[in-house]
Amino acid sequence: MIGYERVKLGEVASIRGGKRLPAGKDFTTAETAHPYIRARDIGGGKIAIHDPVFLDDGTAQKLARYTVNKGDVCLTIVGANCRRDGSSAAPP
Repeated sequence: MIGYERVKLGEVASIRGGKRLPAGKDFTTAETAHPYIRARDIGGGKIAIHDPVFLDDGTAQKLARYTVNKGDVCLTIVGANCRRDGSSAAPP
């Protein structure tokens, strides 16, 4: 590539894996301070939450390591944004 050096992602960014809800826990549609981003909310280069769900304080605390902050890059490899062969779908 002209003007770019090929590097491993881990050399230029911190990589954190996502986390499913702990066993026996579930999200709620009742609004709390902890919105929960699902794979279906990620696509087209942005996070767009149309049917929001939320976590209670205890569950959010257990998942605090996986909090998404402004400026983070989110990738999904499950759900509606992944092809059946496991490769990521190109945004429109």
